[in-house]
Amino acid sequence: MRYTILFLFSILGLSKGQAQQGCTDPQAINFSMAATENDGSCQYAPTSYTPELVHELSDTLSEISGLAYFQGALWAHNDSGDEPVIYRIDSVSGTVVQRISIRNAQHVDWEDMATDDRYLYIGDFGNNSGSRRDLRCYRIEGMHLHPDSNTVQADIIDFVFSDQTDFDVNANQHNFDCEAFFVQNGNLHLFSKNWLDNRTRHYILPTSPGSHTAQLVDAFDAEGLITAADVALDGTVVLLGYAGLEVFMWLLFDHPQGAFFQGNKRRIELGSIGANSQAEAIVYTGLGHGFIGSERFQIIGPGIPARLMAFESNQWTDRLTSTREASFDSKGIKVFPSPTTDELHLQWDKSSSPFLALKVALYDEMGRLVKQLEWRPSQADLTIDMGDLPMGSYYLHLRSDAFSISKQVQKR
Repeated sequence: MRYTILFLFSILGLSKGQAQQGCTDPQAINFSMAATENDGSCQYAPTSYTPELVHELSDTLSEISGLAYFQGALWAHNDSGDEPVIYRIDSVSGTVVQRISIRNAQHVDWEDMATDDRYLYIGDFGNNSGSRRDLRCYRIEGMHLHPDSNTVQADIIDFVFSDQTDFDVNANQHNFDCEAFFVQNGNLHLFSKNWLDNRTRHYILPTSPGSHTAQLVDAFDAEGLITAADVALDGTVVLLGYAGLEVFMWLLFDHPQGAFFQGNKRRIELGSIGANSQAEAIVYTGLGHGFIGSERFQIIGPGIPARLMAFESNQWTDRLTSTREASFDSKGIKVFPSPTTDELHLQWDKSSSPFLALKVALYDEMGRLVKQLEWRPSQADLTIDMGDLPMGSYYLHLRSDAFSISKQVQKR
């Protein structure tokens, strides 16, 4: 009996202080206030977003399939059929301002670009037939991509997939196509385009030249075909793709390092190919800011020209996972009343947590920004007019250089 009691106390002691797993994102429909550790179970209401058209692209980039932001410049390349060339483009006008040939490269099926602090990488791993045995990435040192460059030499990274054994020709009827990758922590991270089951598999590959095996890490039901990927400075991963004639992106955030499918997975519907053309490239240029490249899409008639579009993802991922009701209290900030009918009041105790300024944003249940204000330290109070908003749940997000907190509020 004594040992049984000791055992029970031991179990209770171990349980005390243990993390409570659950969904920690207040924007999720199954958000748990009690959860202190994200278990990747968050579920989200259908979310739609329209990227901003920056400019139509010229015929030079009509088959754009890769984008990279490197050393302050926006770079692009075309899909199969072009010469082994990369293009520097003006991010405002979409104009090609520089053309650089890669002397020792072949252009079999270039599908994506990636960067780290030193190199720009090109993924020649498009594999519609499933039979390629010459998959490779090209690595170009950044010091050679100066404004006067017109040719460069690349390092070559050859590879095979660790789980591919069938190399028979099976056009668009296999799961070993690949069109997406990025660099993180000294590895290339590749994401497959699964024609058969609409899933995607995550592989890691060394960034060093030579012959390597891309090792399978994990898989995820993308519910579509993945055509591009990138990672933001805060670790948010974006996967771009399409399902039928609909374009989408997945945001993967608040995940264990390198285990991108184990955290939050939020799908954002971007509209039809008829509205966006066929999205094939994506890149982050800052925290939550970036560009999408869409190639020319034509079935009949003049078709839809290639486009450069801008997108924002902060409204869904901006450190919302680290927020709790207690965070507002710890910062000396009170929010009332909730529910509210017309106004939401924010009150700040300056002695509790001084700050220079707060960015205040209010999002609806679809993740759309509906109000945006700045709260300066000279103001003890801030009022948000909600009289023009429909009834429902909203997410109040406050951000300074030192912290970021969120809270769900109700309008009735």
